[in-house]
Amino acid sequence: MNPLAVLRILEARKVFLDGHFELASGRHTNRYLEGRVLCDDVYTVDILCYELHKKFEAKNIRWIVGPPMGGIPLATLAARGQEGLGLIVLRSTPDGNYHLDAFDRERIAGDKVALIDDFTSTGGSLLKAAKVIREARAEAVQFGVIVNRDPLRVTSETFGAPLASLLDMDICSWEEKDCPLCAEGIIPVHPTVGHGPEFYARQNA
Repeated sequence: MNPLAVLRILEARKVFLDGHFELASGRHTNRYLEGRVLCDDVYTVDILCYELHKKFEAKNIRWIVGPPMGGIPLATLAARGQEGLGLIVLRSTPDGNYHLDAFDRERIAGDKVALIDDFTSTGGSLLKAAKVIREARAEAVQFGVIVNRDPLRVTSETFGAPLASLLDMDICSWEEKDCPLCAEGIIPVHPTVGHGPEFYARQNA
């Protein structure tokens, strides 16, 4: 699937929101990608996950892992129908990190693992997930995202393993102190308060 086809799918699903948003990384942006609406059409997401899996470079992958929350349904669909490939679910902790219980740590020890997410801006969520995987004595050998928002800075070198993406988009983002939208007095949609189409509509009602 070529990047233009992926872009058309995301546009049709109304994934792109324009406004003023604070990302999970703390950076601000004028364009937000709302991954939750992807799962309004599981058939389409299934196709995207299949195409992403085809771009994996690493071999002999035993498990697929997705960070909460957006990565979990994608990891589930990417693992579906792949013989010998299992799914591991990470859980969020109150301090913003991820947790893998003792049973799953034992299961994946010594195995090769792929980690996927819907979108990445800085790679922070995937890096946190990879840290948990490596602490469980497994190998994080492949990373994948539907959209890489910063392909110049977020690369395979960021993760120390191959990074696959279906669409690379250089979407502007700024540190809060440099944000031109903050300078205009526009209040950002904050991820810890709630984000997405409904909240954004209330902010601009």
